[in-house]
Amino acid sequence: MVFNTKDSLAVVNKEDIYRCVTELDLFKYYVTPFKVINRTFKSELRADRTPSAAVRISKAGRAFYVDFSLDISYTPIDYVMEKYNLKYPAALRKIVSDFKLLDGKSERARPESESLVMPLEKKEHIHIEICSKPFTKKGLQYWQQYGISKKILDLYLVKQLSALYIKNYFISTNKQALQFAYDFGNYKYKILALNNPDFKWTSNVGVDIVQGVRQLPKTGHTLFITKSLKDVMTLKSIGAYAIAPQSEKVPLNPKMIEYYRKKWKKIIIYFDNDPTGIEGAKVHAKKFALPFIHNPLGESKDPSDYYKDHGEQAYRALLRELLTT
Repeated sequence: MVFNTKDSLAVVNKEDIYRCVTELDLFKYYVTPFKVINRTFKSELRADRTPSAAVRISKAGRAFYVDFSLDISYTPIDYVMEKYNLKYPAALRKIVSDFKLLDGKSERARPESESLVMPLEKKEHIHIEICSKPFTKKGLQYWQQYGISKKILDLYLVKQLSALYIKNYFISTNKQALQFAYDFGNYKYKILALNNPDFKWTSNVGVDIVQGVRQLPKTGHTLFITKSLKDVMTLKSIGAYAIAPQSEKVPLNPKMIEYYRKKWKKIIIYFDNDPTGIEGAKVHAKKFALPFIHNPLGESKDPSDYYKDHGEQAYRALLRELLTT
């Protein structure tokens, strides 16, 4: 690739740059304290008394700089703009100049396969502590659109956060941000950060923890196995009982299934209507000889989304239909 170098200033877009330099290469060059993916360090963009920033990799394989205290994230180009107080075109030109990309080659860039093997922190238990606060009006409104009341949130130990500690680092929550914790006891939490789609979830909960188990009655008629605590709570709002593994891909525990067979007349798998959910439901249904259902294809993917999109009465009607067809 050769850039247009009129007047010695490359006219490029971000795709041009990323074809020559990986996102991690850019962060390693411009973020001075960054050494290891996921390891926190002190921000160089502001006064930072305790390490509260990190470079992380999203599920889609993208690299982001995350500032936990300010609850914001940057792409590499965003970071260059912020660090050097540049507008977008000037930030692109700086990267082109710093990495000597005017001839389409980079003296600093390395092959992507080399950059992406940068060492991760050693896998370890992440200690999390939370600072909760009373649910705000905005916080309750978020859950109410799924039929989930304050009473249900309290039953399932869901809390709204003002701050949290991750590995003993204090992280305050932006007042405008919505951040919640699912509390599973013994300092096991799933943190939901709605304003940060690239890092929506932070968790130290193992796959052995099944969501909603502690809130079940000892016996009952129909028990759904769904895929999230939010779906469990939406089903609870219409009088149904459910539990959920940590994801649709987590194998169900045979001993757990046998235990609930003795306590419940029916057990029904109820995953999403997307390919992952349907395939996961089929695998579990075949293994344990259980029936499975899902929302109609092309419709809202799960119980909570259907409730949000169509309302309580429509969702009740849908569930009755699913159970009789």
